[in-house]
Amino acid sequence: MRPILSALMVVGLALSVSAGTISLVADTNQPDPNEEVTVYVHTDTPLFCMGLGVYIVGDSNITTAMMEADCNQYGWDNGWNSDSYIDPNGYVYLGGVKWAGDANGTIGYFKFRFNHWQTRVYIDQENSCAFGWDANYVPLSTDVLLFGEPDPNEPNEPNEPNINPPPNHWVQAYLGRE
Repeated sequence: MRPILSALMVVGLALSVSAGTISLVADTNQPDPNEEVTVYVHTDTPLFCMGLGVYIVGDSNITTAMMEADCNQYGWDNGWNSDSYIDPNGYVYLGGVKWAGDANGTIGYFKFRFNHWQTRVYIDQENSCAFGWDANYVPLSTDVLLFGEPDPNEPNEPNEPNINPPPNHWVQAYLGRE
């Protein structure tokens, strides 16, 4: 029953993704302790390029993310800064270029191991950008994905991770917008 419920939730979340934005969609929002969660990056806007930073804040560990070896399965051309940057303190940065300007649908992923207490996942608005096939900026979702229950021994709002995100300037510099 749980796999069916999870599948229905993923479909429901995918259908509720805002049109024209880049959003995050998880394969589950009720993981068991030590379960690996996959978060997909989704858009219905055809993209030319993307540099997307994501915070994973809480009791979890990033295990993997889209790399050059599998970026073509998510609509991107190989060889264009497609290897992800993973900071073990809770940050992942995904990038891609599609010369045909038609990367859309599920355009990336990352995975993290949910340990026990609450984990929040959201797009780094300051260090992320994406441009459509027409070189116009594509908006980023501000939604926060929540997994698990808060630790009763911690303050209500955890501190942001101590991370120095990598610059996304390669995308903006390429388009002459830096």
